[in-house]
Amino acid sequence: AMCCIILHCPHGSTVGGLGAFHKCLGSFYQQWKDNPLVILKWLGTQAASPGMDSTGMSLLMKHEAYDLKNPNKVYATVGGFASVPVNFHKIDGSGYKLVADVIKQLDPINSQVAARIAGLFTQWKQVAPIERQTAMKAEMYSILEMSVLSPDTYEILSKSVAPTHTTQTSVFPHATQAVAIP
Repeated sequence: AMCCIILHCPHGSTVGGLGAFHKCLGSFYQQWKDNPLVILKWLGTQAASPGMDSTGMSLLMKHEAYDLKNPNKVYATVGGFASVPVNFHKIDGSGYKLVADVIKQLDPINSQVAARIAGLFTQWKQVAPIERQTAMKAEMYSILEMSVLSPDTYEILSKSVAPTHTTQTSVFPHATQAVAIP
């Protein structure tokens, strides 16, 4: 039922408008708020909905159901958002900034979860156009410049942005080409 609400009425774009969309989400939450697994799906489905942006994610992460200290809720929400390329890889870099901000908040609380989320940035070389790569690197550097950063998160990001000095060529020449995301 949750997927039908989200996928067939993404952010109120069809009959009933935004008010009806939010009313459906609110009713669903009220009915199922005592079931943690359903709420994880509720968070993740919204975060992974087509057209989700940083403003919508900020609102979702302010909802009482979201808890930065709960790894499963972070994975469902932030991971769900980042799993949709058109959401995470917005050309303006807002998806990257949102995820980087979460990592900055999360690292002092749970460095292992922050490091795992930071892994989302490690594929920056495969993203096109170059503006997206630049935006991803900028967010990685903004995390690396934190005054206190866990060794876990530091390791993931520093290895990703470190220059590679290998002369070995791949037997799969296409493996180093960037993938364009609409």
